Amino acid sequence: MRAFLSRWENLLALALLGGLGLGWAVRALRRSEDPARLASRWALSGALLTGIVLVGIPAALAMPLGGVPLLAAFGILLGVIWAPSFAEMLVRPLVNAWTGGMADGQAKPLYSVVEARLKAGRYPEAVAVLRSELARFPGDYEGLMMLAEIQAERLNDLDAAGQTIEELLQQPGRAPASVAAALTRLADWRIKGRRDLEGARLALERIVATFPATEEGYWARQRLAKLPSGEGPEPEGPRAPVALARSVENLGLQDEPPARSAPADDPDTRVARWVRRLEECPHDDEVRERLAAAYADDYRRLDLARQQLEQLTEQPGAPARLVIHWLNLLADLQIRGGAKEEEAWQSLERICARYPGTPAAELARKRQRQLPLEMRAQHSSGSVPLGQYEQHLGLKTGWPSGPGPASSPPRADNP
Repeated sequence: MRAFLSRWENLLALALLGGLGLGWAVRALRRSEDPARLASRWALSGALLTGIVLVGIPAALAMPLGGVPLLAAFGILLGVIWAPSFAEMLVRPLVNAWTGGMADGQAKPLYSVVEARLKAGRYPEAVAVLRSELARFPGDYEGLMMLAEIQAERLNDLDAAGQTIEELLQQPGRAPASVAAALTRLADWRIKGRRDLEGARLALERIVATFPATEEGYWARQRLAKLPSGEGPEPEGPRAPVALARSVENLGLQDEPPARSAPADDPDTRVARWVRRLEECPHDDEVRERLAAAYADDYRRLDLARQQLEQLTEQPGAPARLVIHWLNLLADLQIRGGAKEEEAWQSLERICARYPGTPAAELARKRQRQLPLEMRAQHSSGSVPLGQYEQHLGLKTGWPSGPGPASSPPRADNP
């Protein structure tokens, strides 16, 4: 009876060891960057161990002179197979001691396996491995974004990508920059993959509604302004060929030089186009900045230029670097437009007041000290005779038919 129980105990112990070995093998294969290569190593090692037991050891016992070299050959082959892995195991503690290892001392998800699957083009396997890592580390931002990217760009499943992004957004404590980045990526995929412009608009509007007075909301408004529908211009398609005028033959033999034709895109045309654009989409800051420069340089209307730049600097969530750029631009236009030195000085003083102690404030102070030199250099360059402007130019709402900058520019007063 005891012999019978002992036999069953041995079988159970073998079964337990076999199950543990199988579980370890499956886990190792799933975590390996190249499972096929690992499996082939195991197969070769099993064959060599079988050869050692069945051939090498008996030959060494029966014929030491011939069996020992054979046994050594088996061992060399095993060493060649597993030497890289053992070397990595020995070197890793030294590398961790030198670099400090994991900074937080906590386990982190391993996405190198997923990247290996992606490089091999095995996208479903990459998703399976990624989901197993997310099961161990639920809510990991990098893993969820990687999963959404695979679903959108590799599997062309935008619905699944949207669900993954929604799962990411439901996690508490997400930073505004992370939320905005995820929704922006979703908008990019909808535009690129399915041309779902309405879905992209909803994603960007969600950023604006969630973070209205932040830089994230500002950049989302700028993206909305560039969407190729409704508020934004259509995407640039194939450009029509440009017709080139035939050059004048025998130019050197002409009695008089050929007359120059006026450029088709004169200041009036450009300004009218930009005003219409801002009426459709008031948040297109690039167009508003161009309009301000045109008001100042082409029409000598610093009041209208300042009005446009004030709208840019006072909008909520505008990045500091852009506000600084717009205030410096206002000072540039005032210097070029012949304004008083005090006006340009006040524009630069606003930088110092809004961002004290910053490099931008220091540069503004330095430029304030150099303002007399800038003004003198601008005035010494000579003045350009201008046309006779109409009275109450800024109050005009019509569009005079007179040519050139002398005509009254349209205004874009929308906030």
